[in-house]
Amino acid sequence: MKTFLKNLLIFCLFAGLAYCVTLLMVGRYGATKFKKNLIYEKGGYGHTYSRLQDVDTTQNIDVLLLGSSHTYRGFDTRIFASHGIRAFNLGSSAQSPVQTRMLVNTYIDQLNPKLVIYDVSPSTFISDGVEASLDLLANAPSINTEAVVMASRVNSIKTWNTLVFSAMNSWLFSDTEMEEPVKKGAHTYHPGGGYVAKSLTFNRYGMPGKRYWQLRDSQKESFEAILTLLQQKDIPFVLVRTPITSYRYETFRNNKEVNAYFATKGPFYDFNNSMKLDDSLHFYDAHHMNQLGVDRFTNTIIDSIQTNNTAWSWQD
Repeated sequence: MKTFLKNLLIFCLFAGLAYCVTLLMVGRYGATKFKKNLIYEKGGYGHTYSRLQDVDTTQNIDVLLLGSSHTYRGFDTRIFASHGIRAFNLGSSAQSPVQTRMLVNTYIDQLNPKLVIYDVSPSTFISDGVEASLDLLANAPSINTEAVVMASRVNSIKTWNTLVFSAMNSWLFSDTEMEEPVKKGAHTYHPGGGYVAKSLTFNRYGMPGKRYWQLRDSQKESFEAILTLLQQKDIPFVLVRTPITSYRYETFRNNKEVNAYFATKGPFYDFNNSMKLDDSLHFYDAHHMNQLGVDRFTNTIIDSIQTNNTAWSWQD
């Protein structure tokens, strides 16, 4: 029995080493066709790399903004700054509550916000979290224990591969540091605040369908854990649904049911009901506002904060 256990241990160590070496070689030098289960895009879509570099050197802010692309494309931190409010936008592409939980656990004490505004787009609650996990793992300054815990919650081979490769790559090679351009095509990152602006374009109408939101229990669990942590730290928070086009919003037949769930978790406001934006004039696609829409939305948020001295209150 002892011989068997010894041989098993040797095999596991050898297999683990072979896995790591193979993963590192494929990730750095392999052709794309060999990387179906290893997605590593440092400095990819959404300026996540720049945002995570900035947040690493940011402390003691007024407002922390959380969520998916609806957040980092929807809340203009330059407008917050013009009103004397120091805000940081920690949104990222397709960020689901599992990834938000990782970011909050990592940065909440350092950022020490006076208020958290969390966009709770239902689309992030139906996600498996894989896409967002790959984005964050590839662009994080380092792989910490929260990243490992996040990977375990997603539990995808792609996520695990990217986690291991990212950790080894940053440890072994000095070329992992980079300077990401602030402008990529139509998208411009604004350093220090995390906001990404897009050149002004306008949405074309789509055809509505009939769908239903089905929120994942695993995402709800992480979401509720985030709120519990904020409550424990006495950090006030507001849950919002950022405006999307009316035809896309009305496509989903159970918005009232979903909103009822969010309303039980804390102050919640669905701006699809309380703001009237034009589907063409204020959006560049079905669920992202253009700068005209962002300006109106951000100023509406700020007006409420200032009127109520950060003790959020809203009258629909």
